[in-house]
Amino acid sequence: MDVGVILLLVGAVLAASIVVALGASRTGIPSLVAFLALGMLLGSEGPGGIEFDDAELARTVGVVGLAAILYEGGLSTSWRRLRQIAVPAALLSTVGVVVTSAVTGVAAYALFDLTWLESLLLGAVVASTDAAAVFATLRATGLRRRLARTLEAESGGNDPMAIALTIGLIAWIEK
Repeated sequence: MDVGVILLLVGAVLAASIVVALGASRTGIPSLVAFLALGMLLGSEGPGGIEFDDAELARTVGVVGLAAILYEGGLSTSWRRLRQIAVPAALLSTVGVVVTSAVTGVAAYALFDLTWLESLLLGAVVASTDAAAVFATLRATGLRRRLARTLEAESGGNDPMAIALTIGLIAWIEK
């Protein structure tokens, strides 16, 4: 495909994203939900028909998107506010992820035909909350400021723990 056509398509998707974000903010719909809907419309099963079967490209786009989300979250969080809630946020993002992984693993073992290790792996994969979803949700809620800051810091810090659990369990299963 010609570079000019690719740039035109990327520009059209970015323009559609701006329109979707404006529409979401005016209607009260979380922008994350609106972007997911746009992605589904543009994808292979939607009217956009964009085939996205290149795993390496999908990984690259995902990493760039994650970097943008974490960058935005870091910009909107001040160190002074973070110090006040560092201990509860750290406990939630470490012990909380382990407990959530274990509870989800027990439920997966009971509900599905999985081994204990496979069930715990499933628990580790789903234990981490999505920072973008939490940030977007907290902006639209009236939670107490300290609680909102604690949840914001926890959602930004729980990924390393979930990644460590996931990688550890995969290595254990592969033995």
